[in-house]
Amino acid sequence: SYNNSSDPSASSACVLVSRCETNALLPGLRDGPDDGIPGSLDDDRGSGTPSTSSQTELSTFTPRYLHHAIAGATAGAVVEALLFPIDTIKTRLQSGNFLPSVKSGRHDSSLKAVMDSHLARQKLFHRPLAGVTPAVLGAMPSSALFVGSYEPTKSALLNLVQRTGGDVDKWSSACHLGAAAFASCVSAIVRTPTEVLKQQGQMAVQGTPTFELCRDLVRKSGLRGLYQGGWSMLMRDIPFNVIEFVTYEQLRRSLKNLKSRPSDQPELTSKESALIGCMAGALTGALTCPLDMLKTRMMLNEMAGKAWWQAVREIVSKEGPAVFLSGIGPRVVWIGVGGSIFFATLDIMEKSLLAYTTQRENDASKKVRRKQNQQQQRVTLEV
Repeated sequence: SYNNSSDPSASSACVLVSRCETNALLPGLRDGPDDGIPGSLDDDRGSGTPSTSSQTELSTFTPRYLHHAIAGATAGAVVEALLFPIDTIKTRLQSGNFLPSVKSGRHDSSLKAVMDSHLARQKLFHRPLAGVTPAVLGAMPSSALFVGSYEPTKSALLNLVQRTGGDVDKWSSACHLGAAAFASCVSAIVRTPTEVLKQQGQMAVQGTPTFELCRDLVRKSGLRGLYQGGWSMLMRDIPFNVIEFVTYEQLRRSLKNLKSRPSDQPELTSKESALIGCMAGALTGALTCPLDMLKTRMMLNEMAGKAWWQAVREIVSKEGPAVFLSGIGPRVVWIGVGGSIFFATLDIMEKSLLAYTTQRENDASKKVRRKQNQQQQRVTLEV
C-alpha cells in the first residue's frame, strides 16, 4: 500500500499549512466536500472495491472520489474493447430474429445448433465488432458514474452503521447491496442509451454507422427511443451488480482475513483481485442470464408495445422457458473474464492515481514550506 507521506518533513509542513494557503499556490486543485467520510473503507470490515486508500485518505488536492470515477471509466472501457466480440455473439444468440435459419418450430439458438448450420454460423460471426463504438464510448461515463457513486454510498452506509453502534461485519453485505443498487440506477442514465445503440449496431449486418442508428431511433420514437427497454435494463442491472459486488466484496474480505496471509501484505494484489473478480463475474453472469435475454429482446424492440411481464408470457408460450438461457455460454465467459479484467484494472488504476496525487501533494507541500521559509527569513532580516 501507499503511504501519504514518503517525505516526513514535507508531510509535517502540509499539516501546518492552511487550505487557503495551499489553494492560493495551486488554484487549479481543490478538495472535495469535508463530509468526514474517508475515500474508501477498504479494511478488515469487509468494504471497498480494489483500493489502497484504506491506509490513507485520498489526496486533499483532488475531489473526494475522482480516483474511483477515473479508475472505473478506464476499467469499463478496457473490458468493452477487449471482449466485445463475445458480447456480440451472446446478443445475436439471444435475439429472436437474427438467426431464423436455426429455428424449427420452437426457438433453438443454442451455440451447438448454430454451429451445425453453415449459414447461421456465417451470420453469427459476421462483423463481430459491429456496435463497438457506442459500447466503448458509453462504457467510460457509465462505469465512472457507477464506481464514482458506489464508493461514496458504500462508505456513507458503513459509517452510518458504525456511528449508530451497529456491527459493521454483520451489516457490510447490506451496505454493499444498497450501494450497488443505487449506483446501478445512477449509471443507467448513460448506460441505457449506450446499450440500445450497441445492440442495434450488433444486429445491423450491413454496418450502419452509430450516428445513423441514433438519428433513426430519435426520428422514429423521439428521445424515448434511446431508452426503450429501460425498465428491463434496470431489472437486469440491479440484481447483476448486487450479486457481483456483494460476492466480490465478501470473497475479498475472506481472502484478506486468511490466517495464512503474510502480515506485511494486508492488501490484495491485482492478481488476487482478478481471480475473485472472475469468480464473482462468472457466477453473476450465469444467474442473471434470463434477465439479460429479456433485456435484449426489449431493447431490440422485438416485443414492441408489450410490458415486460407480457413479453415473458409470450416468449414462454412460443419458444419455451429454456430460451431464457440463450447465450449463457458466451455470457459466462464474457462476464467471468470481464470481471477479472475490470477489477484488476480498477485496482491498478487506483493505486497509480493514489501514487500520482500523493507525489503531487508532497511536491506542493515542499513548495509551500519553501515559501514559508523564505517569508520567515525576510521577517528575520527585517527584525
